[in-house]
Amino acid sequence: MPNIINPISEEEDMKLEILRLGSKGNQVKWLQEILEIEYGFENEGKFDGIYGALTENQVKAYQSANKLTVDGLVGKQTITDLINRASEPME
Repeated sequence: MPNIINPISEEEDMKLEILRLGSKGNQVKWLQEILEIEYGFENEGKFDGIYGALTENQVKAYQSANKLTVDGLVGKQTITDLINRASEPME
């Protein structure tokens, strides 16, 4: 059984928010996980749900590599692109 430090809470509202430096919560944790697991951005397995400088730099690198607006903000365009380019996109 994998060691899950901070499991995603079902109580947290999963309404899409724009994620940015300083954001916290399950959506940031999901972002950190997909950036490492699907796109190879090393996070040393530390999915803490805090949008810090490392996460922001990874988002900007992803945006640049995929010809998105490079602003470090994760809104509808970046979320949609992350999902669509994943090896197993959501249906």
